[in-house]
Amino acid sequence: MANPIKVVTLTIIVLVHILFSLSTLVFIVLHSLNLENRIITALALSTALSFVICKRCIAIDIYEYFRDGETDLPSMARDNFFRTIVQKILNSRFREDLTTLSLDIIDNVIPMAETSGEDHIRLFLNRKIHYILLNSILIIVLLEKFNLVQLLPLFIGWIFYSFPI
Repeated sequence: MANPIKVVTLTIIVLVHILFSLSTLVFIVLHSLNLENRIITALALSTALSFVICKRCIAIDIYEYFRDGETDLPSMARDNFFRTIVQKILNSRFREDLTTLSLDIIDNVIPMAETSGEDHIRLFLNRKIHYILLNSILIIVLLEKFNLVQLLPLFIGWIFYSFPI
């Protein structure tokens, strides 16, 4: 079993990651209902900045730094803690822990290139698509909220730069 301090630290990081992830969805819903919460907006804005600037989720990097290769962790200290709950609720047939594959890193195609199963490739692509799509919607809503729609062409250019065709 991992060091108790490491378990507590990782559990807190997991909770913060969940908070940032949920803030994206909550922000979009609140905005569509013309409601506002400054804390949710700030969390959503930082999520969008992490996506655009780093092309990844910074919380995962922080988590991996503190995890330091430890694998014997209780479920609440695992990065896929919230995802497994959602998968159970949705009765998903895919319940594998794919966190170590770093699918949130936009440029990371190695897991897809190295897998041979069609179901795994579909799962990897779906997770990447969800990550990219939700963050793109978030950015567009944030641009609209802060009256910065004139930056939309710049964001579209970033999309084509980040995902060359």
